[in-house]
Amino acid sequence: MFGYNSNNKVKSPSVSHSFITPTNYGMSHIFLDDDSQLLLELEHGGNIPTTEIAKKIKNTAAQRTKEAATWKRIGKDLKKLSKANSEITKQATSAKLTVARASKNQYDSVSRMFNGMERLASDYELTKEHRNQTVRDIRANYQEAIANLRNNSNKSQNVTTKTGLT
Repeated sequence: MFGYNSNNKVKSPSVSHSFITPTNYGMSHIFLDDDSQLLLELEHGGNIPTTEIAKKIKNTAAQRTKEAATWKRIGKDLKKLSKANSEITKQATSAKLTVARASKNQYDSVSRMFNGMERLASDYELTKEHRNQTVRDIRANYQEAIANLRNNSNKSQNVTTKTGLT
């Protein structure tokens, strides 16, 4: 049966190393700290803005804005993909459960049929043995009756020969 081991206890499905779970949340943690670094750089300069630091912040902000838009698209696509994978898994699991139930019902039905056939075969063999025993009893009675008739016939012949009656 699906999902059962030899002790008839439910086996947990094996989890791929790529699954994101509470105990497996990936290997990288995103810490973007360039804003902090740029702010600290500005502070180390005595909080005096320079065109150089302004350009650096502007370029980094533009780059991060592009990356944020890309991540937004990636996030939406990952959500769609995860929902689709979840639906596929749900449907496949449901189908597997349906097939397993149908297989069990088929097995139960065939088992009942074979049990019935075995019971019929056993009854048939018992009936055949009773019939054969009855035939043996009838033959024994027949043989005994013939033996008695012969014995009686021999006695009457002996009696008639001794008495001389013929």
